[in-house]
Amino acid sequence: MSRFLLVCAVALLLAPLAVHAQTTLPNIDDTSRLDWQHCTDPGCSGGNGNSTAGVANITESAPFNYTIDGSSLRFDLAMNGCSSNCYSNALFWNQLASYGVPNSGTDNATNISLDLYVGMDSAGINNSQALEFTVNQTFCTSGACPSGTYTKFIYSFQCDFGNTRLWRIWDGATDSWVSTGAGCVRFSNTNPNGPSFNHFVFNFTRPDLSHVHYVDFYVNNTHVVVNQTLGAQNLGSTKAHEFNASMQLDGNFSGVPYSTWVDKWNITYQ
Repeated sequence: MSRFLLVCAVALLLAPLAVHAQTTLPNIDDTSRLDWQHCTDPGCSGGNGNSTAGVANITESAPFNYTIDGSSLRFDLAMNGCSSNCYSNALFWNQLASYGVPNSGTDNATNISLDLYVGMDSAGINNSQALEFTVNQTFCTSGACPSGTYTKFIYSFQCDFGNTRLWRIWDGATDSWVSTGAGCVRFSNTNPNGPSFNHFVFNFTRPDLSHVHYVDFYVNNTHVVVNQTLGAQNLGSTKAHEFNASMQLDGNFSGVPYSTWVDKWNITYQ
């Protein structure tokens, strides 16, 4: 091999592989409450439809501790007078239009991380049925777009406090929860002036145009490997384009109202 060819070969070996740039959508909890939509009917959030919902931006000064960095978002679940067999929920979501998404970058993203801090009031700690943490990615996946086939990739973890007491993940192909086998424990609170925040990180990949892969997650300093691949939701010719953040509060049998606070909520994709 000539010296010129050898140098070129070495240069190719040392050249970095092309990768998509990593992008972070920071401090989603600091967006206006008016950017958040919510629903409580069974067709949207499941459950029996006896609930109402509210959203508030929280800013504070000492000695109150309802935030970590000075501002947070509060989600409220309340009931319409129900006190028996209530099991009603509230789903909250933000389409993140202020971040300039969805776009080609979010459509092409195959690695997604959800990173946030969450605290609950005492009513929620004792009575929440479950909490759900989700990123939704939807775009045209095949055919002559925009008249082709659309697919919704639902990256969702549920901490099921009241039933299985396990962490579960969403299978979009069957519209059902699947157990991870990892235990989910109720929150605790040692903060006299607000909630104690727990740090959650959820990591996902999209291996192809039909599946979602749940990689792993962190609860404070505890790391749990999941390594499960589940289906995406085929929307057919129903046109949809989104990249959003959502969270759901699930109510228990007695319909006890409660609130959660979310802070330092980031989504990173690549």
